Amino acid sequence: MSINSESDNHKGPFSWRPSYHIAPPYGLMNDPNGFSYFNHQYWLFFQWNPSGCEHVNKHWGLMTSTDLVHWQQQPFKMAPTHWFDKDGCYSGSGLVEKGGLSLFYTGNVRHGELRESYQCLVTTEDGQQYLNQGPLWTKQLEDFTGHVRDPKVFYVNQQRRMWLAAQNRDLKGGVAVLDETAEGTWQLRGHYFNPIGWANDQLGYMWECPDRLQFGDQVVLVCCVQGINCSDPYSSNENLSGFFQIEEDADGEIRFTSDYLLLDHGFEFYAPQSIVDPQGQTILIGWMGLPDDPEQPSVANEQWCGQLTMPRVCQWENGALRQRPLAELFAAFSEPNTVLPITFKMASFECTNTCYIELDNLKGAGQLTVDNPKESLVITWDENGEATVDRTEFCTVGMDLIRQYKSRDGCIKQLQLFIDNSSFELFINDGEAVMTGRIFPNTSVTHATVLGVAGELKVRFLDTSCINTLMKEQFSDEYASLVSR
Repeated sequence: MSINSESDNHKGPFSWRPSYHIAPPYGLMNDPNGFSYFNHQYWLFFQWNPSGCEHVNKHWGLMTSTDLVHWQQQPFKMAPTHWFDKDGCYSGSGLVEKGGLSLFYTGNVRHGELRESYQCLVTTEDGQQYLNQGPLWTKQLEDFTGHVRDPKVFYVNQQRRMWLAAQNRDLKGGVAVLDETAEGTWQLRGHYFNPIGWANDQLGYMWECPDRLQFGDQVVLVCCVQGINCSDPYSSNENLSGFFQIEEDADGEIRFTSDYLLLDHGFEFYAPQSIVDPQGQTILIGWMGLPDDPEQPSVANEQWCGQLTMPRVCQWENGALRQRPLAELFAAFSEPNTVLPITFKMASFECTNTCYIELDNLKGAGQLTVDNPKESLVITWDENGEATVDRTEFCTVGMDLIRQYKSRDGCIKQLQLFIDNSSFELFINDGEAVMTGRIFPNTSVTHATVLGVAGELKVRFLDTSCINTLMKEQFSDEYASLVSR
């Protein structure tokens, strides 16, 4: 569909546009790209079709922030205007180097049913002027199909190394490892893949969006495995986002030391990117979407679709990854409006579309319901530590309805639920797991109920006066020219 930048077609009193998550002003947003800390700011690029809500015409949009909470839309920095990216500027990474910021991305070129991919470099010294240096090499990699993309570039012993999502001629997904030579060329070191585990020997036909996390000696390979036939309630889509624990040698060889572990146990989460911030924290942001999402109601009503997760702080504790909400985000919420010990069978309280609900020191089974007069989001947990999210009444046609997570501790002790108009993020047991999803209620959320638990309840509401997330306001002539095409 075409996008009209002058008006918003939403007819009802309730908007699905988020208040504290990043979303596009119009058009389609998907993968975060080039996430970096540069010139005392966070730079978060993203896949963006500014002229429609289809997965075509991919640009790189840009948001900047000084605190990961208040974000400023910037003019777009990459458009598919060259021979080597004419069918899309696909995903990639950022690398802060002496003298500026280097952005690596995949240029997509189609020839009918065939495709070519080019790994390209854009550089900037000041974040204002950008130089597209074109492909790092022009010959297509041997022994691979045209599905080679999403460069993740990092340094090893003062040498650039690249991880690439790559499909071999046997149609197996994996990660290709390349090293830059002293002469500035790139040498293929190998192609590495592994069954996902879980008593499952499937490999997937593509491992998209590789990322690399490191916690001391523990290295984590993040990737999005496509093509897994998985029908259980814990992970019932074919586009997974997770990680392997790995070991590496000096030549880049990867040895897998764990099964594939999910980063998010909810509905829509994909293509995460991470940085290490100035305080040494690993910060991760993902796309609240999937490659084969059904059309979202915001497309027809408000001419946009897609949004990103809140920043998560990742830590490696006792041999496991924990993801917690960014502490600075809580400053955008009020002090707890409700603090109640839950020692009775039911607690009922007012709620809004932009709120935070925390249940702590839980004992036994229980249920949290967030609703309006006609619809509800239902979260239940049992005495064996299994949590279930049922969004049946908040869904649109084609969306999965139920997800479950079984705690490795055998009990549910804490739940932290963030709701933001058309999305939720549920953190379980102090970051042991996260369940993320989109929701599309027809009217505003007004009420919540907690049933049958012992514990403590806290409720906070968003203070909209102190947060400046992306809204559809004033945009430059550069954007106006895009949407008028």
